[in-house]
Amino acid sequence: MKTRFLFPHKCKIIGLCILLMGILVGFVFNNYLDNYLIVDLSWLLGRSGFNKGEVNMTFTLTCSLLIIGGVILAFSKEKVEDEYIANLRLSSLLWAVFINYLLLFIAVFTVYGLNFLNVLIYNMFTTLIIFIIRFNFLLYKSSKKKSREE
Repeated sequence: MKTRFLFPHKCKIIGLCILLMGILVGFVFNNYLDNYLIVDLSWLLGRSGFNKGEVNMTFTLTCSLLIIGGVILAFSKEKVEDEYIANLRLSSLLWAVFINYLLLFIAVFTVYGLNFLNVLIYNMFTTLIIFIIRFNFLLYKSSKKKSREE
């Protein structure tokens, strides 16, 4: 089966390492080092009403690592990439999108003010994380089922 837009299987471990590094960097900087890497980029960005020229590089680094690692991990081929795996991918992606928007819908009615900005930040990663968890859970479940049959 020809699969388009998937990374090679060997990229899976690279994606996992980058994702775990992003989680570690985010956890350490958010809990122990408050806004440690603030860089003045006013010479590059200019100054406007919303932008004071200062960029929180910890947030930028953490988001970049989480997005890059998550995308590489989620969209790397399996050792055997067949129609069943493609069906699991589609099913997992649908579940992830539905759950993501259900959580966002609930948050619209329950979270207000600047806390809603935090919800939106976490919402950026929810689809990827739910997809990765569900897809790998279904793969694990199907491998257990296959081993019982043998």
